[in-house]
Amino acid sequence: MRRMAAGRYGRWLVVCASALGSTAAGAAGFALLEQSVKGLGAAFSNSAAVEDASTVFFNPAGLTELRGTQIQAAGHVIAPSATFRDGGSALSAPPGAALTGPNGGEAGVVALAPNLYLHHQIESWGNGRAHFGFGINAPFALKTDYDEGWVGRYHALTSSVRTLNFNPSLSYELSNRLSIGAGVSAQRIDARLTKAIDQSTLCLGLAGAGIPIPNGGCAGNGLVMPGNAAADANSDLRGARDWSFGWNAGVLWKPWPSTRVGLHYRSKISHELEGDAVLSGVNPNLAAVTVAVPGVTGLVNQAGTAKITLPESASLHVYHALNDRWAVHGDISWTRWSRFQELTVNFADGTRSTDPQDWDNSLRYSGGVTFRPDSKWTLRAGLGFDESPIPSATRRTPRIPDEDRTWVSIGASYEWNDRWSVDAAFTHLFVDDPEVRNVETTTGHVLVGRYEAEVDMGAVQVIYRF
Repeated sequence: MRRMAAGRYGRWLVVCASALGSTAAGAAGFALLEQSVKGLGAAFSNSAAVEDASTVFFNPAGLTELRGTQIQAAGHVIAPSATFRDGGSALSAPPGAALTGPNGGEAGVVALAPNLYLHHQIESWGNGRAHFGFGINAPFALKTDYDEGWVGRYHALTSSVRTLNFNPSLSYELSNRLSIGAGVSAQRIDARLTKAIDQSTLCLGLAGAGIPIPNGGCAGNGLVMPGNAAADANSDLRGARDWSFGWNAGVLWKPWPSTRVGLHYRSKISHELEGDAVLSGVNPNLAAVTVAVPGVTGLVNQAGTAKITLPESASLHVYHALNDRWAVHGDISWTRWSRFQELTVNFADGTRSTDPQDWDNSLRYSGGVTFRPDSKWTLRAGLGFDESPIPSATRRTPRIPDEDRTWVSIGASYEWNDRWSVDAAFTHLFVDDPEVRNVETTTGHVLVGRYEAEVDMGAVQVIYRF
């Protein structure tokens, strides 16, 4: 019984920590890769091409390929679609009883992901071999919203997580063939998560453990039917903002004038998320019982903290110009998602909870081409494949219904003059239908079903050169 009550709040905070990202957009897991419009148009296979200041994020060593000073602003519109189909969701008690409710509607939410980058060549340091870069972006984000009363309401209703990242960088050209670069990241997290609470199942569990319920037991409080949506309470968890720091570094090597090879590493960033669960619709007699039982987290507003480490990543990218018009490029990226084995949450009343994650490391592969028909236009296309780090349907939740995905991307750039240029890109993500067979740790209710998921992304960027 102690584990049940403590796990209730633990699940909310653990999900808040583990769901820092996009359920159906960007890179697999919970990373947002949409940090460059030119990159989006080539399925992010062209990092070694170093076409603009977004190299601050993908490899700061590439800043040495730019000249003068430039500033660029971009907006990515991300339109995910994720619709759930129930496949036999069940209550923990009585055994085999169906968990009822509609499928939840369209869970995907259209969102805007902006970013801003600056590059400046430092003429007074090393005769222009030194370069400064600065980026503002959102490397992690999440937004899903299910209908009230849906079959998975005890797992998730609304999920909204945002990050803000500031990334100043320096690079230096050691020779005509080799450059190095590094940067610092200052990152903030903001989160809100809601879900329903099955008070009937909680009450029956307490009574079964021999704990008396005031006002005539569970029957006297109208809490006798597990999964009864009319008797549900709701939790609204809001995470406090937290600044943490990391770094990234890279090298860019040009073995031949037409070829570039880059290697980039982005460090882990450790956050401590602080949150408050604000409850509504709670039965006061049930709340009083949970507060009175020693070692049990009460069914009342409760604060807690959860430490989360956003994983490190490494990438190898190659660019080769076939001639003045055509170029090919590719990228292989690795992310250490295996850091998500389990998460522990500590509560203000001294209780704690641990929830397993068991995520795997993942790889991302992409390749593409660039074509320059004339001095004004540049066209791009790319294909990519993302491995999901979620190992099985039992570890997949409706907050992150992630699966392997295939990218198909196109993009174009137009040079208005020596100072102004504009870029545009479009990508469609084919997502393998995610299967869910997830057990809610408080009640034991099982959400079983499959999603139909896909993502469309469009982006526009403007660059101004001084």
